[in-house]
Amino acid sequence: MVSIFSVEMRPPLRELSLDEFASRWTDVERAVDATAGIDHWCSGPDWILSVNAGFAPDNEHILLEADNNAGFVALDRYQMPNDLTLLGCLEPLWGFGCPIVGSDLSATTKTMVEYLHSDPSWDVAYLTGFPASGSEPRSAESEPIRPDQFTIDAANALSSVGHVSLQPGIARQTARLDQGFEHWLSTRSSKFRRNLRKASRAAAHAGLVIEDVSSDRQIFNRLLSIEHRSWKGKDDSGITSAEMQTMYSTMFHRLAERKRLLAHVALIDGEDVGYIVGGLRNRRYRGLQLSYVDDHDELSIGNILQNHQIQALCADQLADIYDLGMDFGYKRSWADHAERSVAIAVRRS
Repeated sequence: MVSIFSVEMRPPLRELSLDEFASRWTDVERAVDATAGIDHWCSGPDWILSVNAGFAPDNEHILLEADNNAGFVALDRYQMPNDLTLLGCLEPLWGFGCPIVGSDLSATTKTMVEYLHSDPSWDVAYLTGFPASGSEPRSAESEPIRPDQFTIDAANALSSVGHVSLQPGIARQTARLDQGFEHWLSTRSSKFRRNLRKASRAAAHAGLVIEDVSSDRQIFNRLLSIEHRSWKGKDDSGITSAEMQTMYSTMFHRLAERKRLLAHVALIDGEDVGYIVGGLRNRRYRGLQLSYVDDHDELSIGNILQNHQIQALCADQLADIYDLGMDFGYKRSWADHAERSVAIAVRRS
């Protein structure tokens, strides 16, 4: 019997270059938006292409288009220290994005499976960003994996290629803003509200003002200057490393071109002392970076900027959801839910 995945039975896969994939960004975003349950922001081109540019620009990209506008598959080939070849997502760090997107997920998954059967050179595939069922109140720690039907179907299809296991993916903290700022604030703890009022009074007394710099063409250099004077800059854990600079300068340029960039800078006596920046798409605001200089650590500038950004989003009715990104404990006081994902690991048989 001839396998349905044999070369003789399968029409040629439609492979795209990275430039073609990038030029088709509106088609890719439509496919992303048609995929329920995934991280729509970080599965889209603004995120995956920018992270890839910073951290894996020289990798071999595997970019496939399913037949009949069914969707897209986006993978990268990684050489691991143990000489294994791993196929993973274009974004090699956090695992927010899903590599399979489209209006017909069955057809798009089949496209990926056909490719994996046809390529003998890989050893392991680690596919992140698949949806879990529901979300958890604020903390997602120690919760069992609860894959949704798309994830289960994808895992079943991939079992024809090798041994499949489901693993916990990333958790993101999110806040609902669709009922306005006062409603969001009323759902915070009394201690949180008290501390925020105290910080706001101290910031006002110090003369802190916040400026919208979203349209500033030199925004990245301005934020980089602030970052170098922060603890993140000293640790190279923010936007100061070479890879992060490439990633964020690429992302900010993309977002600015599409009028999706939102950035605010805090100033004291005309000096930049902090910033908050994020991206907006489909009424979902994704926080990207927040930082402040060490010299004014006592003013809780980070909290002031965070609060200001939420007020601005609500006042202008720009977003229904604020995605604060990766689950860290301090973010839970700002958030309402933890949105989880599932990773599918495949070891070639």
